[in-house]
Amino acid sequence: MEGLRHYLESHGLEPGDRLPAERELCEKIGVSRTALRGGIAQLRSRHVLESRPGSGTYVARMRPINVMGRTFDFSEAVRQAGREPSSRVVCAQVVLADEALGERLEVREGTSLFHLRRVRLADAEPLIIDDSYVNRTLCPGVEDHDFSRLALYEVLLSEYAIRVVYSMERVTVGRLTPEEAHLLEAREGQAALVLDGTERSTADDVVEYLHSVTLPGRYRIASVTSL
Repeated sequence: MEGLRHYLESHGLEPGDRLPAERELCEKIGVSRTALRGGIAQLRSRHVLESRPGSGTYVARMRPINVMGRTFDFSEAVRQAGREPSSRVVCAQVVLADEALGERLEVREGTSLFHLRRVRLADAEPLIIDDSYVNRTLCPGVEDHDFSRLALYEVLLSEYAIRVVYSMERVTVGRLTPEEAHLLEAREGQAALVLDGTERSTADDVVEYLHSVTLPGRYRIASVTSL
C-alpha cells in the first residue's frame, strides 16, 4: 500500500484523476497484481480511491459533509468539496399527513403537506435521496416552485419569511431498496446511511420532516460536541 501511496503523491494525482491500467501500474510500482489489488482495496476502504464499474480506479473525489444538529445547505457543502451541485426532482405533490407524519410534523392527521423527493447530485454523481415533507399551512403554494433549480430553504425564506434554524436528526444503517438502488446507481441491498430529521423555524414550528438515504462512500456525517 505504501508504494501505491507514494505513486499517487509523486505523480501529483488529484481527486477525480484516473489511475493507469493494472498491468502498467504494477510495472511502475514494482509489485505483483495480488499486492496491487490488496493496496487498492485498502485505499478504497479509506476513501482515498474509488472504483467505477467499467471505467477503472480513480483518486476519490471529496465528499460533502453534513454536521448534525445544524441546518444543512447541500449546494454549499458540495461546492466546498470542489464539486458542482444539482438536483433531480422525482416527485413533487400535495399529500395528506398520516398518523406517523402528523406526529413528526406536530400537526393533525389529514393536514395538507408538500412531498418533495429529490436526488441530490455532485458532478452528476447521485449522492443522496431526499424525501421532504413540508407543512403547507405554513407555506401555501410552495409546490408551485421549480425545485430542480431552486433551494427549498431559500424559497421558504424569500417567499414565506420562514428561516430554518434548528435540526434534530437520527442516523441509522439500512439496505437500499430496489428503487433507491436505481436512483443512486448502486446495488439493491447495499448498506446505506438513513437520516431522519425534523427542521424547526425561528418561530419553533416544525417546518419539515426529512428522510434521506445515502451511501457511506459518497457522503460524510459528523457531529460536534461542546464541552
